[in-house]
Amino acid sequence: MKIRLVLTLIACAIIKSAAMAEWPPLYRIFLFVPAKLLGFFGGSEYTESFGIYTFPDFILDYSCSGIHFFMIVVLLAAAAGRGLSTAILFGYLVTLIANTFRVGLFLKLMPLASGRPWLHEVIGTAVFLSFLITFYFLIRPRTYEGAARPHMFWGNQSRLKTPG
Repeated sequence: MKIRLVLTLIACAIIKSAAMAEWPPLYRIFLFVPAKLLGFFGGSEYTESFGIYTFPDFILDYSCSGIHFFMIVVLLAAAAGRGLSTAILFGYLVTLIANTFRVGLFLKLMPLASGRPWLHEVIGTAVFLSFLITFYFLIRPRTYEGAARPHMFWGNQSRLKTPG
């Protein structure tokens, strides 16, 4: 279990290093699908340069990629007992869905954001937190009786059912 978490932390450190170096292929991996979906549903064309997607009304840049959210989801999945490849797959899919939803929601609310730059961050925080909480409740380990297993960080809790 600890080796899985160590490997996951190493993978996250590598991804974070690539993000800090602003490596365009990494950002293309995280922004291509949202850009395609937003272009399709919004009916607008975009251009891409070095992993930055420019639309007529807005820009999807490195700060929109959801890299930190991805790393949290991957670590959460690994802590729930999933293998590294499964954790990365879950993290990628959940990040794509949450990120596309976040950007789409902000675009719908963009007329309200005029003069309120903080609204962009509030929407992002609310969406990512909602997705993260939902993901946690879907991924957490369960026993055959349906009760949550003791959590690896806070130990055995008396309200949990024990098998047998």
